[in-house]
Amino acid sequence: MCNAGRIALCESWAEHIGKTIAHETYPTNNLTSIIETYIERLDKTWNEVPNHIPIGLYHDLIDGGTEPISWNRDWSSSTTVLDNVSGFSNHQMFQCLNSNTVDIDDFKQLLISDYLNTTSNTTNEVDLLFNSY
Repeated sequence: MCNAGRIALCESWAEHIGKTIAHETYPTNNLTSIIETYIERLDKTWNEVPNHIPIGLYHDLIDGGTEPISWNRDWSSSTTVLDNVSGFSNHQMFQCLNSNTVDIDDFKQLLISDYLNTTSNTTNEVDLLFNSY
């Protein structure tokens, strides 16, 4: 059995939560080596390598609003992420990462079925966000 989807989820979640905690822990000294905040770094990272889950996705499920242009790792391609989603929490997302979640589609379906009703988002808005990555 190939666990590439699960590995991608784990790696992207770790990157998201690490940068989020760093941003909260060091609010006055939160510049990374590329001269931007940890949260700005999350927002700008589109796809580090093919078939990996973008770390900005989780933050976009929380914040909503205008997005910067997002670039892939080698700066050879960019996109504008359609983020009309907000209101999910790190706790809710973490709850969707369970032993039955084997890929990003499972994660999205659990998020919609278990937590969409706690937000003002629609299924279509969540689908558009995931698809824009």
